[in-house]
Amino acid sequence: MTSTVPRQTTARLGSVYAYDVRIGGVVVANAYIGRARDVERRDRQHRGLAPQRDGQVREQPWADQIVRLRVLATGVWTDAELDAEEVRLIHALRPVLNDRDNRLNPNRIPIYVQHEQRKARDPNWVVPDWRRPPLSGSVPGRPMPVSGCFRTVWRWLSATLPFRAFVSWLLLTLAVCVAVAWGSHAVGRLVPIEAALIAGAAVSLGLHIWQWKRIRRWLRRL
Repeated sequence: MTSTVPRQTTARLGSVYAYDVRIGGVVVANAYIGRARDVERRDRQHRGLAPQRDGQVREQPWADQIVRLRVLATGVWTDAELDAEEVRLIHALRPVLNDRDNRLNPNRIPIYVQHEQRKARDPNWVVPDWRRPPLSGSVPGRPMPVSGCFRTVWRWLSATLPFRAFVSWLLLTLAVCVAVAWGSHAVGRLVPIEAALIAGAAVSLGLHIWQWKRIRRWLRRL
């Protein structure tokens, strides 16, 4: 996740580490890659055994499937150099559980899928809230503003495959509807808007059923 701590320009000891994680019964090497100044503390944070910088404890969805932790590289780096080494290894090793700097990896498992897999293993597991801390001046314990609630609901909805599929179907429906309306206007035989909508919905539904496997892969990579 993106850090809100001021960047350090002085070089200090740091490491890039990797987790081997059991996924679908198979141990996947270098499934997650990260960087830290204190690897032991960072390991405890991933496992939900130590608080993050904001004081909140958040367990990674794959923490219960960790097989081993390995240090890939150690050196005296500035924050920028440590980040660059992490990105280099992410691009080289293509971990399946990383999200940031890993969007072009076709084998990447989206975060919402990681959450679904963990909930299937442990229905009592609570999805971590990775939102940024509240702005300065906010009062601890005060309920989140309504706009914040809507934003949270939208983030949850947009992370689910059914919602993405619905949005995809709706956009294609509207596109076909506009095309039918424009075409009927061009030939001088106007089609009622209801008929254009029905045609768009039918074409969009048929296309999504016909090409669902391809569309599903594309939606999961968003």
